[in-house]
Amino acid sequence: MKNRHLFLNLFLAPVVFLPVLALCSCGGAGGSNEANLEIFDSFSNVSIVVDTANLTILPSEAGCRVVGHLGKDVQIGASVLNGKLDLQLFDNRPWYKKIFGSAKKQLTLYLPDGEYGALDIETDTGNVEICDTAFDSVNIDVDTGNVRLDGLCAATSLEVETETGDITLSSCESNRLSLSSDTGRVNLSSVDCGNLNIDSDTGNVIMSDVIADGKLEISGNTGKVSFERCDASEVYITTDTGDVVGSFLSDKIIFATAGTGRVDVPKLTSGGRCEISTDTGNIRISIVAP
Repeated sequence: MKNRHLFLNLFLAPVVFLPVLALCSCGGAGGSNEANLEIFDSFSNVSIVVDTANLTILPSEAGCRVVGHLGKDVQIGASVLNGKLDLQLFDNRPWYKKIFGSAKKQLTLYLPDGEYGALDIETDTGNVEICDTAFDSVNIDVDTGNVRLDGLCAATSLEVETETGDITLSSCESNRLSLSSDTGRVNLSSVDCGNLNIDSDTGNVIMSDVIADGKLEISGNTGKVSFERCDASEVYITTDTGDVVGSFLSDKIIFATAGTGRVDVPKLTSGGRCEISTDTGNIRISIVAP
């Protein structure tokens, strides 16, 4: 299929499509007009690079399109090449306006129903939200901002890394799930995966109804680890400062140590291996019926 690049400027006008790289801007008198860009070429992979804006990916029943509330001097760049959709924002404002400017910009990608290949997202400052879509692999890298994933299926792998911001997953599936947050909470509910790895430097880890067929590994420095009705074949939890409180759905042989704190865990002789340690904090584990 012929690859297409589009260039267009939009000032509260009907959507225009030209067969070159798309540069779609909105910059009317108020600087807050809506930019619309429709993508006609087929693609499997998606790459998005955003400087300072919130990003949302939603399902679409009317084809692929990009909608931006960007303000003056900010443009959407879009191209489809070798089966990959590339989206990025070009912010032509002076540096001081980027820091002290108006409210956060918003970029929304609407994807038709289907299973896509790789999704790669990189943002400096802004939230990322993805709902009800399916990819083979997903990689999200955020400097400052929250990540919320709802109904996302990443067949092979799902990786999320934030420096400052919360990570929230609900009703998600992936064979390999890796979450890392320097400062922020990690919250999971109704998640099914093969292996789960969570690395949290400063922030609580909260889970409910999370099932890992293989290993569940959690490492934290400062923050509480709490979970309800979760399970995995093997469990490894370590934290420097914080309680570990939770309930499993199946028997576990638990090896628990607390440098400063109480340990209250079932003493069973059969089940999956479970190792829990905290330097400062209590450990309290129970087994509940599925």
